Amino acid sequence: MATTLLPPTGLDTDRDALAALAASCAHRPLVYALVKADLERWHMLSTDERAAALARARRWVDAVVPHPSLDFGG
Repeated sequence: MATTLLPPTGLDTDRDALAALAASCAHRPLVYALVKADLERWHMLSTDERAAALARARRWVDAVVPHPSLDFGG
C-alpha cells in the first residue's frame, strides 16, 4: 500500500515563528509568558486561533522589542 505525502501546510512554520517571537521577548517576562502560553497550547488551537495567536504575539513583541530602524546611535 502506497503512502501519499501531503504538502506542508505552513502551520509548523507559523509555530516556529511564534517560538522565535517568544525567544525575542525573553527579556520581558510578562510578554514572554503570554506568547509562551499560546505556544504551549498550539496543538489545541484551530487554524483561525493559530493565526490570531501569531498576530497577537507580533503586536506584543513589536510593542516591547525595539526595532533596529529606531536606533539612532544614542
